[in-house]
Amino acid sequence: IGYNAFGDCDNILEVKIPDNVSVIEINAFCNCSKLSKIELPDTTLDIHSSSFAGTAYSGDLNNWKNNVLYIGKHLINAKNSLLTGTYQIIEGTITIADSAFDRNLVNSLGFTSVIIPNSVKKIGDNAFSSCTGLKNVFIGNGVVEIGEYAFSECTSLTEMKIPDSVLI
Repeated sequence: IGYNAFGDCDNILEVKIPDNVSVIEINAFCNCSKLSKIELPDTTLDIHSSSFAGTAYSGDLNNWKNNVLYIGKHLINAKNSLLTGTYQIIEGTITIADSAFDRNLVNSLGFTSVIIPNSVKKIGDNAFSSCTGLKNVFIGNGVVEIGEYAFSECTSLTEMKIPDSVLI
């Protein structure tokens, strides 16, 4: 689903993405203010953090877990006030969206370590970009792809082991 494909469509109430859709680009459903129900298949691995920004779904606090927005098994975005210390991504998560924790987009991320479970298959482009306090990254053995610049400008990063499962 392309860039801004359905952006600002106020008449969309719900979306069920079919299994054959693998990519949801930047702002695909951005500012669809009445969009409150979203179903994403496990096969959609390429999602941008702004794909569903400004929707009723993203505005519903029930869809946020520990200041992080999830759509099904996909971690989409982090709020401005994320916890400090170690952040453990929920077991069962399949995707960490592009720019999900990007400090340039999400202010005052104070966590120093992140634990990525074995269930995660893809860490998106710029996922943790500019998280300058991030020192340790523990990546599970299920990760197959780490996107471009996923950990760029993480100037405090001192420990990260990339498992053999990573192909890209």
